[in-house]
Amino acid sequence: MGARDTDRTILSVDNVSVDFGGLRALNRCSFEVSKGEIYSIIGPNGAGKSTLFNVVSGIHRPAEGRVLFRGRRVDGLRPSRISRMGMARSFQNLELFSGMTALENVLAGGHRHLGYGFFRGLVFDPGVRREERRAREEARGLLAFLGVEGYANSPVDDLPYGVQKKVEIARALATGPGVLLLDEPAAGLNDRETGELMDTIHRIRDERGVTLLLVEHNMRFVMGLSDRVCVLSFGRILAEGGPERVRADPAVVEAYLGETAC
Repeated sequence: MGARDTDRTILSVDNVSVDFGGLRALNRCSFEVSKGEIYSIIGPNGAGKSTLFNVVSGIHRPAEGRVLFRGRRVDGLRPSRISRMGMARSFQNLELFSGMTALENVLAGGHRHLGYGFFRGLVFDPGVRREERRAREEARGLLAFLGVEGYANSPVDDLPYGVQKKVEIARALATGPGVLLLDEPAAGLNDRETGELMDTIHRIRDERGVTLLLVEHNMRFVMGLSDRVCVLSFGRILAEGGPERVRADPAVVEAYLGETAC
């Protein structure tokens, strides 16, 4: 991606602070994400990455500052409302629906796009059946896009961990997001699976037009994937910029990455 176009900003975090009791977990954090970017947030445990992610997705309310999505203020809104506006997320600890198949999990993600209400769904209606068939086709298409269509009818509890992660991403994509938040997407994956995930994230951006915001510990993954990187240190932004710029920042190298970590 070339120089960032500020007119294309899709997500803006403006001077956000978060307090937990007497602890300031985030201190006046600001950054912007442009449409079509892959933007990553890194930092050690306790830096505030998850707290920042939870503010953006509506789980936590900031003590001060604001979050704007597509120019509309979303801090203080419920996560479900933010999701309906076009922001989806995955979780570090998988949040799949146990006891359901991979296909059923993805269908659950896309339910808000169905054009019929509860009572119409109780009676035989050809329109309802057509929408259900369309929803199933789209869900299968998302599983195929992520390379796991062969597991569509398998209970998610029985699937390999790497496949479960892809099913969760497919479910998030089923909501039709403009921005997708991925929380530690490479955690628990082997080298082959991590490489596949990098390709998948690029395809999500390039083929589906989705902007991506990541929190991640795997530095090689982040540096090889991201358009820009934000480094958190004790709740403050230590550095921000392209991977090469962040990689070369002496403060970042000393504090987090080390000479061999990148």
